[in-house]
Amino acid sequence: MNAKSKFGSEVAELPDRIALGPLLPESVDPIGWNVLPVGVTPEGAPAGQDLLAAPMALVVGPTGSGKTVALLADAAQRLTRGHDVCVLDSAKGGADFAAIEPFCRGFAREYDESVALVKAVYAEGRRRRAVLLREGVGNAADLSVEARAAENIRPLTLIVDEAASLLLVPAIPKGLDKDDPEVRAAKELAAQKDLLRSYIGRIARELRFVQVHLVVAMQRPDAAILDGEIRGNLTHRVLLVAPGKPIGQTELRMLFPTDVVTAVYDQIERFDDGLSRGLAVFAADSGDVTVVRVAYTPQSELEALLRERGVQPVADADRFDLSGAADTCPGAPSPLPAD
Repeated sequence: MNAKSKFGSEVAELPDRIALGPLLPESVDPIGWNVLPVGVTPEGAPAGQDLLAAPMALVVGPTGSGKTVALLADAAQRLTRGHDVCVLDSAKGGADFAAIEPFCRGFAREYDESVALVKAVYAEGRRRRAVLLREGVGNAADLSVEARAAENIRPLTLIVDEAASLLLVPAIPKGLDKDDPEVRAAKELAAQKDLLRSYIGRIARELRFVQVHLVVAMQRPDAAILDGEIRGNLTHRVLLVAPGKPIGQTELRMLFPTDVVTAVYDQIERFDDGLSRGLAVFAADSGDVTVVRVAYTPQSELEALLRERGVQPVADADRFDLSGAADTCPGAPSPLPAD
């Protein structure tokens, strides 16, 4: 769909809605594991994340912007391209991702399960590092087909939704004795959140070369939640825009490099029609800015869509073991493994 600019020339317009199905492979296609189109540009071209260029992502979107739709489209792309997918959504008990739960290798609804799942993903990354060392290669993508099959190594993605709720450290109650149960509980929870943040940081920093990928999603780019090091490793940046509620340049600077903020702001101003959800802006390390309409499929239809493409449910035996989750919180944090 095109419109006339004020100079009379035609300019491209974003469609109001995009269907997810046409963007997915017709069947599971591990060969194209790294290219994840989740929407289309005003020119009608598929667009999304390229994991070879930017293996870790930060997705920001306020209520009503279509953030969950974008995360589900991203997860569907990964599943149809041969990824193992894990979801961590303790804020909403996994409700937003129920449609893909059968296909997930790990799924955490509660806080203690979240801690256990992040530990399990990190341990899997370290296992892969040992395999690469043994095989004499520097990247999991360079492993032989035989070695990948024997060691059960596929791209692995951890989606962390509502990161602010998960990681924000609670205030320690004042005026109470240090042994008061509420004080002790708050300190234990704060310690566990610090531990969780440490594991997420190490996944972002250490595991990209073993094909462990991270998607961190939150409602606003709060520097108090994600420190500079973690944010610096989440190099694929995505902003979802709530219709008619443009984000200010100050907040944009918390998410995007300074040299692209003006371009991002201009794209939002140009393409936000005030009505349509799923407007997203991508920014890469290269400085490229891309605006897309994120693809949509009703959650009630997503499971059937994945099954039609040949995505198989994960057997219980192949899921990460979270049976010890109750032992991870509350309680004193266990030390991180040594390098």
